[in-house]
Amino acid sequence: MTNSLEELLTAGMRDEVAGITITTDIVGETLRVQRRHTMIVRIGYAVGVVGLAGALTAGVLATGGTKPGPTPGRPPVAGAQSAAGTESSADVRLAAVVTASQSTSYKVKTTFAKDESGKFGPMLAGLEGAIDPASNTGYLRQTFAGGGWYEQRLIHGAWYDGNGTADGKVTWIHNPGNYKSLAFTPKIGVFSGDVSADPQAQLDALKQRGAKISQTDANTYHFEVTLPANITKVGDVTVGADQRVSKVVYKVTEHSTKLKDPSYFETMQFSDYGAPVTVDRPVTSN
Repeated sequence: MTNSLEELLTAGMRDEVAGITITTDIVGETLRVQRRHTMIVRIGYAVGVVGLAGALTAGVLATGGTKPGPTPGRPPVAGAQSAAGTESSADVRLAAVVTASQSTSYKVKTTFAKDESGKFGPMLAGLEGAIDPASNTGYLRQTFAGGGWYEQRLIHGAWYDGNGTADGKVTWIHNPGNYKSLAFTPKIGVFSGDVSADPQAQLDALKQRGAKISQTDANTYHFEVTLPANITKVGDVTVGADQRVSKVVYKVTEHSTKLKDPSYFETMQFSDYGAPVTVDRPVTSN
């Protein structure tokens, strides 16, 4: 309130109350009320500014910075997660699937091909077997188009090798020691002895350190694995409705060989999880 306004107010009050004795300083009281109002407004403004600054500071400290966070109820923007984080998550998910697959018995059927058409030649007809990891029991049998076969058996850790010829001659040998899995190396010509076709070894490879894992859709994982002797496996894993491995299809390349085309394709199909596995102990020649 300005001095001019004070003078006008004083004069007006004098005119209105002429002849009346006034015991209260009305003008002074009015001015004091106005000053108190002004002071309260100023204090309130100062407190509001300080409070707002405090609230902003608390918000920054709580969020660790001023970066915007995700809107509640709205999913993260696609691609916001780093590639390394995505691969790590896929690796963890596939490892869980593999662990579930190895926790019980299963049947397996393996086929080999020189190219993706499925043709490899007349020497190899396929590989079938069953494994029970809990009891260290199972078998893998490879048959040939000519009628012969080669088989490995594992009975509570005891390992047996068997060979059968087309004319019906059978020979079994017991390998001393106690084993937890087979080390089946299929007889496929120039590749024989280089790559194990044991399903347990293949499943273990999917969990090994350094394996590159990515998830291509809800039930498929892509993998790249490097094995000793400069051998690589690149392929895909299909997961079944029971969240266990259903099929593994991959390309094997032996980089250390001098072959013109040192690669072939292998397919493993898994089934009958939890079914009993019974293996007869053979009569050996040793």
